[in-house]
Amino acid sequence: MALAPLEHRFVGPPRAPVVLLLPAAGTRWSMWEPQLPELTRHLRVLRVNLRGPDGEPPGATVDAMADAVLDLLKVRRLERVSIVGAALGAAVALTAARKSPRSVERLGLLSASARTRDPSAWRRRAILALGSGMPAVVPDATRSWFTPRFAQERPDVCALLARELVAMSTHEFAAVATAFADADLRPALRDIPHPTLVISSAHDPEAPPRQGRHLAERLPRCRYAVVSGGAHLVSIERSDRVSGLLLDHLVGSVSPQMDG
Repeated sequence: MALAPLEHRFVGPPRAPVVLLLPAAGTRWSMWEPQLPELTRHLRVLRVNLRGPDGEPPGATVDAMADAVLDLLKVRRLERVSIVGAALGAAVALTAARKSPRSVERLGLLSASARTRDPSAWRRRAILALGSGMPAVVPDATRSWFTPRFAQERPDVCALLARELVAMSTHEFAAVATAFADADLRPALRDIPHPTLVISSAHDPEAPPRQGRHLAERLPRCRYAVVSGGAHLVSIERSDRVSGLLLDHLVGSVSPQMDG
């Protein structure tokens, strides 16, 4: 059990169904800002950072992070929520659903895979952070976040997220990087009964569409969509498309064309 709840923040109608949003490794809840205007029309959004109020991570495993998420639900007396996660957040969401199926209504998984494409790269990033500090991590860790076009058009967004990455403690970043490197969800996928949406980005080198499709094919109740024109942080770069897909999955408010 976690000693203190994860950093979290609610926004949206107090009596609406709750969707919990989990960020990708190296990011904060700010990565979900573009989704808030649409999601909060229908849902109470609970954004979470994968660390406690003191800045310490709940552990260096996805299991420990999932336990901390479930602890937070107990602390806030939330019996059942939908969970949307990106990359590492997706792994935590799947693990929480496996550990406590009755706590989860639906799942949304962005830039997700059953096993990260290059675990050794995340282990190298953890070692680099501990040895040389967070600024040394930024070039490699952020390279996959956006397409070159978006990076050129929105340098303000890229700079904000890079600053948030640098602001992480080396211990915190090393913990999330190690957790992501070690996570292997393949043995548990058939045990996930929840309606699930997997969203891949067409230009994501960290979790390319073939990995997203592989994940989706192994989940019993899953829909799959590929979003064009974005890279790893597709919730930011293609916020319009991602928000529509999530709304359709979570509340059935739109009817997007799937898998394309």
